[in-house]
Amino acid sequence: MRGFTLIELLIVVLIIGILAAIALPQYQKAVAKSRGTRLESLLTDVVRASDMYYLREGRYPSSFNDLDIDIPYPTLPGSESTCDKNLLPTSVKRGNNFELTIYDTNGNLQHNFISAHFIDGKYKCSGFVHYNYTGNGWNNNGTWMDGNTFCGEYLYNRNCGEYNCKIFCQQVMGKKFKKYVQLINLFE
Repeated sequence: MRGFTLIELLIVVLIIGILAAIALPQYQKAVAKSRGTRLESLLTDVVRASDMYYLREGRYPSSFNDLDIDIPYPTLPGSESTCDKNLLPTSVKRGNNFELTIYDTNGNLQHNFISAHFIDGKYKCSGFVHYNYTGNGWNNNGTWMDGNTFCGEYLYNRNCGEYNCKIFCQQVMGKKFKKYVQLINLFE
C-alpha cells in the first residue's frame, strides 16, 4: 500500500505549525498598523475641521458638534476619557474600539488638544495626539509641539514605567521616540 507514514504526517504538521507561528504575529501587526493608520487619518480630518473652525471663529472648538465634519459616532459631551485621567475632555466621540477627544485646558479655547486612541485590546491608550496653541508660555516657554500630530502612548492603566510604553508607536507604526510630556510618550 502507498501512503504517508505517521512520521511524514507529523513533519508536515510541524512545518505548518512553524509557518503559522511566524506568520500570525506579522498578520496581527499588519492589522494593528491598518487600524492605527485609519485612526491617524480620522484625527487628521478632525484637526483640519478644527483649524477651519479656528479661522472662522477665532478660537478652537470645544465640541465635535462645532465642526463641519460628519463623524458617525455618538458625541458624549464632557465625558471622561478612557485613558487620560488628568484632564476632562470637553467632548468625546466613541467608536467600537477607539475614542476621539477634544480638550480645552485653558478655558479660553486658545489651546486645542485633540486625541484619537484605542480604548481596549493590546494597544489600549495608544494612538495619536495633536496640539494647537495660540498663547504664550506653554510647554516651558517653548512651542515645539504647536500644530504637530504625534503618535502617543498614555501611561494610564498600563503596567509600564515612564519610558517603557513604546509598543504601538515604535513596533507597529515605526515612529521614533520624541519626548515624554504629562504622562504621554510622544513619537514622530
